[in-house]
Amino acid sequence: PFIHFDCHGNSDGIGAVRLDKTEVFISWNDILDRFIEIYRASKKRLVINMSSCEGFNATKMVAKGKPCPYDHVFGSFEKIGFEASFQAFSKFYKAIFEGMEIFDAGVLIHNDAELQHLNFMAINSYTLFNNMIEKYKEEELSLEKLTARKAFLLQELKKTYPSPNKTQLE
Repeated sequence: PFIHFDCHGNSDGIGAVRLDKTEVFISWNDILDRFIEIYRASKKRLVINMSSCEGFNATKMVAKGKPCPYDHVFGSFEKIGFEASFQAFSKFYKAIFEGMEIFDAGVLIHNDAELQHLNFMAINSYTLFNNMIEKYKEEELSLEKLTARKAFLLQELKKTYPSPNKTQLE
């Protein structure tokens, strides 16, 4: 299923207008739970299209220990206007309706000379997870971090076993 947002946005979430015309800000964390509910009910991951400023930040909707509710995210890191966004998404949907794969349609828009200033991006969950794994490895598996983790674990071990033997220390 496709979900298309045409709204205001920034790096922290989106702005929406309720039926009573009041405005509300929805953080990426808040909306994540709603998308997970849709995913669980439909058993299908979503294609989330963000026609908003900085909408590609929807990729932040991946939380440790929670299912990823989307298969693809399409949006921009930039502040974008309605006309340009409309033009980009019109071309995107036209390409999909003509049989192009979702990711390929995103690449088409990203590379379109008339739309390159929008910096539209498309990513699938597989690529996103691989990027996150690599970032985790870079940040958390450095010699410094591993040494600190080992020291912490040894302290915890000594709380349980005040005089650990050689095997326990290894």
